[in-house]
Amino acid sequence: MLIINPAKVYISSANVDMRKSIDGLSSIVEQKFKLSSMSDAVFVFHNRHCDKIKRLYWDGDGLQRSLQQPLIETKRTERKSLVLF
Repeated sequence: MLIINPAKVYISSANVDMRKSIDGLSSIVEQKFKLSSMSDAVFVFHNRHCDKIKRLYWDGDGLQRSLQQPLIETKRTERKSLVLF
C-alpha cells in the first residue's frame, strides 16, 4: 500500500518488461529519466498492453515496488483509466 506523499509522479511513456525487479526499474529511472530513484517521487511503469503497472518509490528505508493489475476500465472503448492511488 502506498502511504507516502510524493513531490512528483513520473510516468514512463515506454513499455517496460514487468519481470524487472527493483534494481531493473531503478536502473531505468537513473539512465532514462536521469533522476535518482531515491528522490521524493513515484515512478510509474506500464507493460506493453497497458493493462498492468508497477510503481517504484523510496519510503525512507529502501526502494519499494508495487504491482497493480488490472487497470480499471471506465468505458466500453479501448481506453482504460490509470488509477495510481
